[in-house]
Amino acid sequence: MRGIELTVKCPKCDAEIDHLHYFNYELMKADVSIQKVIHNDKVMNYLDYDSWDNLCVSKDDPEYCCPECDHILFTSEAQAEAFLRGQLIYIILA
Repeated sequence: MRGIELTVKCPKCDAEIDHLHYFNYELMKADVSIQKVIHNDKVMNYLDYDSWDNLCVSKDDPEYCCPECDHILFTSEAQAEAFLRGQLIYIILA
């Protein structure tokens, strides 16, 4: 779902973008069990993952990347939001 339709330019690839890709590596927990399914008289076993829980532990800072070139632009939600609103200028120094 997209709300406000503003576009900004990626400072790396110069693409017009209206969103960023968000990446965060979080620790998850789930219950795993063997499930048996009978289909056409054939027994199949597979792993079933249930009761997923986010343990609120992140490996690193989140990354906000350009959806065109995947360059990491920000690791702060506040900076990513300001950039998408056109309130923050991001300069890549050569």
